[in-house]
Amino acid sequence: MAPYGKETHLMSRFNHMNMANNNWLSLVVVFLFIGMAPGSMAFGQGKKDSLLLEFRKEKHDTNYVKTLLRLSSAYKAKNYDSSLYFAKRAKDLAQELNFRSGVAKSYSRMGSVWSKHGKYDSASYVYHEALRYFEEIADTMRMSQTLNKLGLMARYMEKHAISQEYFLKSLDLKKRNNAPSGALAIAYQNIGINFAIMKQFTTAMPYVEQATELFLQAGDSNNYYTGLMNLSSLYRDIGEYKKSAETLLIPYEYRKRSGDKDKLGICLYNLGLTLSMNDEYAQSIRRYNEARTIFAELGDIRRMVACDQRLANVHFLDKNYAEVKKSALRGLSRIDDIHSPYHYEQLHTVLAKVYYETKNYRKAYDHQEIADSVNRAQLSENNQLRIVEMQKKYDDEANKRQIAELSVENAKIEQKARRRDVINYALIGLLVLVLGLALILYRMYSLKQISNNALREKNKVVEHSLHEKDVLLREIHHRVQNNLQFVSSLLNLQSRRISDTKTQEVLKSCKQRIQSMALIHQKLYQEDSLSGIDIGNYTRNLIESLQASYSIDPDKIKTEVNVEKMALDINTAISIGLILSELITNSFKYAFNSQDKGLLVVSLFEEGDKLVMQVEDNGVGLPEQFDIEASESFGLKLVHSLAKKLKATVHITSGKLGGTHAELRIQSYSKVQYER
Repeated sequence: MAPYGKETHLMSRFNHMNMANNNWLSLVVVFLFIGMAPGSMAFGQGKKDSLLLEFRKEKHDTNYVKTLLRLSSAYKAKNYDSSLYFAKRAKDLAQELNFRSGVAKSYSRMGSVWSKHGKYDSASYVYHEALRYFEEIADTMRMSQTLNKLGLMARYMEKHAISQEYFLKSLDLKKRNNAPSGALAIAYQNIGINFAIMKQFTTAMPYVEQATELFLQAGDSNNYYTGLMNLSSLYRDIGEYKKSAETLLIPYEYRKRSGDKDKLGICLYNLGLTLSMNDEYAQSIRRYNEARTIFAELGDIRRMVACDQRLANVHFLDKNYAEVKKSALRGLSRIDDIHSPYHYEQLHTVLAKVYYETKNYRKAYDHQEIADSVNRAQLSENNQLRIVEMQKKYDDEANKRQIAELSVENAKIEQKARRRDVINYALIGLLVLVLGLALILYRMYSLKQISNNALREKNKVVEHSLHEKDVLLREIHHRVQNNLQFVSSLLNLQSRRISDTKTQEVLKSCKQRIQSMALIHQKLYQEDSLSGIDIGNYTRNLIESLQASYSIDPDKIKTEVNVEKMALDINTAISIGLILSELITNSFKYAFNSQDKGLLVVSLFEEGDKLVMQVEDNGVGLPEQFDIEASESFGLKLVHSLAKKLKATVHITSGKLGGTHAELRIQSYSKVQYER
């Protein structure tokens, strides 16, 4: 079981590598060596040698099937062709003997070989065959194991809904048959990992915790430490980077001692990821390179490409553009060996960013087009070119027929002309010349028309694609806004059924945070431009929403908004919106408890290379000896967490108006061209 990583929210998404198609000729060569010159290959000692000895004593019974299966297992790590050969031979013999258990196990072994080498479609097929035979012989334990393997294959092919269905069936079968805690743990862990892949981290957490506890109860050290790796990744996904790193160091030290290079590489990969998210770029790069070296030794191409993709991203954050190109191009050089649209898109995206930063806009555009379309635009263009080519061939055939018809006509004219005098010959020659010139001109005109038509059609495709992309983006923002409103409504309904005032306040705060994000997506699909948010308009709407939510009388508590006219990109706007929501909510809730009149001033402006946000009121002010650093308020913790993402400093003091003055000086923010 592999812990998940940030790029797919699950390291197991690249748990097995995709390799090029197998060369069956090498299989024949392997067996020539096995059958004719056993001393020429390094088979190892002990058990493998004794198995080969049994293999040469060919028999036609079930024990020989078992020997073939053991040989397949012995070769699985070193020799793909040999492992697959023994499994297929075991399957064929078991079918001849009607040894159904042997057939099922042979199919399962073939699936393990294909899975290890990234052939997930083939592996899924033979696992289905194995499941059918296990069901016939009522082997419930292996049925549940095979369902689990089918779930893994679906996960590797990014069919997560199908994958979850297999895992849930496996868990149900294990529970009904009182499976041991270790077997139950595997099912819980896989279900938790799938929830994490689908970014449902809070849902995933109890499954992963349960799995880790069951592994510990079962005395399964290997999977227990893998469970800790998964918990570390979950902590990272919810922003608890320190806890993530502390949890991950436990399995890291264990893997170093045990010598398990595969799991050690995964630990290093996850450490690199956690360090990069905590802005420790140099340490992150070192860990990624260590992980990549291990995966290269293991021949794990998929994980090597994943390391290259993460290295490129970290080098970009560190502004080392030469290393970005080196890592990204190295990853793309192996991308054909695996099936991973995600890594293909991410590598082109980071190259687009680098070329944009280095002002090579042509290459930046090219790479971004590849990343955005994932070959859809290329497919459309190829279809259009085929249409133009077919039209050109049709026109060529038509012209050939016309030339042939003219040639016949000319032959008739020449035949008649022989009966006339010299003047008629001259007239006929002149006529032929005129016809020839007319044909050439017509041909040139036709080619020009074809070229113009092709160009117009291409322009239509581009315009249609751009329009379609615009519509899709608006629809996405609209649906996100609707979904967030739906969640907000659910929280509202839930709060009505809860009598505890404190819980109601928590739900109300959650609802306000969701509404602040929903408002951004609403603005995006309502604006003429999808490139950014009018932050001034957004701030006013946010204040109105919070006033309505907390029943604030605008005649008593007046608000003043001083925001420079600017448009911010969606990532910056979401963080700023959440911070504003927290600060304004605090003022509405606590600042004006005993006042008939009040004033709240919200300012947002640029000062040098920083964006300054100020929220000030004339309320009761801060309590005496108030220590913001020691505050346990979730809202203030959220403000500090978002401020860290924006690389902002936070100062909350008593203000000039007599109340509370909150100021953030934001270093990391992105503006977009203001459009109307």
